[in-house]
Amino acid sequence: MAIQLGQAGYSARRNAVIKRLPLPLFVLVATTIVAAGISISAPKQPWAWILLVAAVAAGLYPSRRDLLESCSDFVNARRWDQGADGEQMTAAELAKLPDDFVAIHDFHPIGPDGEPAAWNVDHIVVGPTGVFVLDTKNHKSRAVQPAERDRNTKQAVAQAQRNAAELKSRLVTWSSGELKNEFVVPVVVYVQPSAYIEKPREGHVRVSR
Repeated sequence: MAIQLGQAGYSARRNAVIKRLPLPLFVLVATTIVAAGISISAPKQPWAWILLVAAVAAGLYPSRRDLLESCSDFVNARRWDQGADGEQMTAAELAKLPDDFVAIHDFHPIGPDGEPAAWNVDHIVVGPTGVFVLDTKNHKSRAVQPAERDRNTKQAVAQAQRNAAELKSRLVTWSSGELKNEFVVPVVVYVQPSAYIEKPREGHVRVSR
């Protein structure tokens, strides 16, 4: 069983929570304002209710764009959860590798300021056969079209290439040049059930399932 370091899908799961949080807060604020208005004025007439609703709307109007964005984020948060599920599925498969492999999940490189970078690498695998950088994708569509025909595949391939190049640069720095000839293999992994990959290789990037 491979050595496992890090928590697969942690960043994606955290982002899902962050994306879902603003909308309930907006609703809570609006509800509080309405409740306060009712407790203070206890409007009995229809026109009083109209004035109260208008006051609430006017108070929230300056934040309308934030509200719309929060609604969109709330709906799209499921994509982050879906991504986290996919990373955990990949981690479960990597755990089956032999004992001389190490799998690092949700890796955030340390930036120039000494803090972890905002971006992350889904999985890094180190073993006798080399160093691999894996970017997990968990899409709805079963078919994975080539990069020249599909924007999502093109972006995934480019991201895997960037992550591999960044890791290679850091390995060279950390080893004082000793690992300059070590090739870091970029891999895009699709975990949706019965994924069909038309082109298993995009330049130096391997596309797998």
